[in-house]
Amino acid sequence: MTGSKLMILAVVLGCGAFGARDARAVVSCTIVASPTTLSGAYDAAANLDLQGSFAVNCTRAKNDSKNQTLWIGLNQTAGQTMTKPAPYADTLGYGIYTDSARSTLWTNGVGGGLTFTLAFGTATSAATNVPVYLRANAGQADKAAGSYNDSLNVTLNSTDSVGTNLGNTTVGTQATVAKSCTVDVAPINYSVNYQAFRSTALVDASQAVSVTCSKGTPVSLALDQVTGLIVPTELKYTLTFPGLSQSASGTSASSATAQTFGLTLTLPAGQAGACNAGTCTGSDTRQITVSY
Repeated sequence: MTGSKLMILAVVLGCGAFGARDARAVVSCTIVASPTTLSGAYDAAANLDLQGSFAVNCTRAKNDSKNQTLWIGLNQTAGQTMTKPAPYADTLGYGIYTDSARSTLWTNGVGGGLTFTLAFGTATSAATNVPVYLRANAGQADKAAGSYNDSLNVTLNSTDSVGTNLGNTTVGTQATVAKSCTVDVAPINYSVNYQAFRSTALVDASQAVSVTCSKGTPVSLALDQVTGLIVPTELKYTLTFPGLSQSASGTSASSATAQTFGLTLTLPAGQAGACNAGTCTGSDTRQITVSY
């Protein structure tokens, strides 16, 4: 009788340390610009400084006890500009900075952006407001009146510029250059000599109104009336802009150059006037309204 052998094969499967595997921490975030558009009025005489913030809100898993390192980047360059639509498509240079002194430009990519720590404490959610500082430098002269605009993409990552993306938003920028006009302060004075019953009209076109306006600003001028009477000499006259018009208009091509609107004084021929002496004098006053 042949004997038999019983072979017992024991297989042990290793599973490492006993217990559940540590769950990977999961963080979700939102980022919102406040206000959504940084907006103000620009005057070349002074810097335009504006401030806003990025509102960051994050939640984490219950078993995550760590604070979160976050990074925010902006897709701006050192030559960032706000633009104005045609026909006066000027630009206005500006920058957004990470500090109130406006010394560190806020960019993105490796070495750019802003890194900060969001502290949760014992909570599963945390929020913070990260300040944003804008400056449009003074001295940007001869800019067309109107609204200048730009928009920047904002990226929120974990850790740094190459970390996991946690959120995105945009921040708008806007600057308004106000319309302005100045008019020659001195009154326009005509001084003419008219002889009674002269055979031709006396015409004097030597005077004009000079108006200096911000670039691209339409301006109109209107006389209160085109006819008048010089008293006490009783001489009739007309005062008109070129083309015998009561009004004139134009658009400033540059805030550095005045627009000139000529005026023509005409005393018709053949007037006797009223004068009991060898020479008599008289005057009259007209008003010009400048609108822009």
